[in-house]
Amino acid sequence: MCENKRASYIDAIAGFLIVYMIFYHIMQWAKFTDTKVYSCFEPALGFFMAWFSYKAGMFYRPKSNIDLLKSGWTRLIIPFITYSLIGYIVWCFYRALATEPNLRIFLLSPLRELLKKGSISGNLPLWWLTSLFMARFLFNIIETQMTRARYPLFFLCLGVPVFCHYLNIKVPYYITNIPLIISFMFLGYHSKGLAENKVLLLVATSIYVLSLVLYPSAVDMRSNKLLCGDYLVWALSSISSIFLINYLFSIFHYSFRLLTFIGKNSIFFFCTHWVILILLRCGFIYFGWNYPGKFFLISAIVLCSCLVPYLIIKRGVNGD
Repeated sequence: MCENKRASYIDAIAGFLIVYMIFYHIMQWAKFTDTKVYSCFEPALGFFMAWFSYKAGMFYRPKSNIDLLKSGWTRLIIPFITYSLIGYIVWCFYRALATEPNLRIFLLSPLRELLKKGSISGNLPLWWLTSLFMARFLFNIIETQMTRARYPLFFLCLGVPVFCHYLNIKVPYYITNIPLIISFMFLGYHSKGLAENKVLLLVATSIYVLSLVLYPSAVDMRSNKLLCGDYLVWALSSISSIFLINYLFSIFHYSFRLLTFIGKNSIFFFCTHWVILILLRCGFIYFGWNYPGKFFLISAIVLCSCLVPYLIIKRGVNGD
């Protein structure tokens, strides 16, 4: 498989899963979590953060720890700081509209969230950036300095979130989500040659379909919270789903140019969509609207509309 095709279909998957993640968050903000659509999508695409971890492993290249930290600072920590600050300002405005202004909440709550959960309410999804930063660093140490212990460490990383789940250890969140990211990175890095294995594909498809039919399962990787089903079923189903979606998109990737564009610029959509949803909620509070269906529809329209100017600007910069 040529590198261009590989990069293209990976970008298309990233775009598809970013769109799903935004749709998922819109449903949460619209309070549609009790609907059939939500309960069907949650286990069917509950592997989406696991796939991004797997992708990080696919594109991992051994580096010196200093070089890895430098690149991680630029690609992950700077966006985290920038969009967290933007989210914090918007969140303060939202809290001032929704409740009585409280200086203690404005100052202490975000700090407490950051220490316990890895991100603040003003931009909750950004936990991924800090956890991925640490996971990449630790994974690099394992692959460059602890090669003989890599397999025991892989099972240790996989075991930590499982045991924390069954022992009901909940915080801080990063003690479970960092090992989970490392586990899927390990699979992404060490399973490249298996991507087109037909037997593996058949097994993966069978596991995915059976898990959906018999025991649909989903886990929130951020908090390690079991959302439905069984934790180990989710882990096995996620691994199977990753192999399956990679194969399917490698065949049909040329049909998804818009998704490929979104995937190539996924960091922008990832970092901004939560802030836009908070701003929309502020608008609903200000105008006294309390219609979940209307919020869902307007959110979807606004977020889709945001794609148009960004696409135009991006194409202009690239000279397309």
